[in-house]
Amino acid sequence: MSGHMSKFALLCHAARLLGQVLQYLSGPVDDEVEMQLDRTLQAMVTACLEVENPDYDQITFIYR
Repeated sequence: MSGHMSKFALLCHAARLLGQVLQYLSGPVDDEVEMQLDRTLQAMVTACLEVENPDYDQITFIYR
């Protein structure tokens, strides 16, 4: 059960980050924000791969 909750939490966080990326793309360019979003997305991918049974659909969702 905890593994499932972890995967769900990662998916929720990825969806939230997607919103931030879309907001970033619709506004003025800010290099600092771009770098922070990139670091956060890379950390999300790493976290998804460290789950006991990685869900590659979630990882694909993050990259999209």
